Formats: sequence, structure tokens, C-alpha cells
Amino acid sequence: MEQVRTNAAKIAFYYLLSLVALLFMSISVGIIVFQIINKNIFDALNRISDVSQEPLKFAISALIISTPLFYVTMRQIFKNLLLVCWKKIRLCVAG
Repeated sequence: MEQVRTNAAKIAFYYLLSLVALLFMSISVGIIVFQIINKNIFDALNRISDVSQEPLKFAISALIISTPLFYVTMRQIFKNLLLVCWKKIRLCVAG
């Protein structure tokens, strides 16, 4: 009976890359939400409104880079999983 060959290093790289991209996406969304809260909700204890644009710029740029990267790597992972499943099904039917 034939075995289905998979490239484990490539799959591990895709999973690692997708997790890093997901991490950057979640951190960026959190930074954006907290910057919106800092700008729109008045703090009674702190009279000086200190809202910096730098974290917001970083978060938006990180989202622009990490979101397509995450979706492309997840597409590759799912495509590889479907390919392996179809090969296993074909081997079971043939064998």
C-alpha cells in the first residue's frame, strides 16, 4: 500500500507563519481599540489628554501587512490538507 507523502517542514512553516500573522493582527486590533477608547472617553483623573498617533500608525500598518499574509498562509494550509485528504481517500478506494 502506498503512503501519502507530505512535506512536514513546509507545513510547520505555514502554521508558524499563520500564528505570527494572527498574533500581529490581534495585537493591532487591540491597539486600535484602546487608542479609540483613549481618544473618545474622558478621563476625570487625567486632565491632559495625551493621545499619541504613533501606536495607531503602527497598528494600522501591521494590519495592512499581517491580514493578507494570514489569509494567504491559511489558504495554503487548507489547500495542502485537502490535497492530502483526497490522496488518502483515493488510496483507500483503490486499495
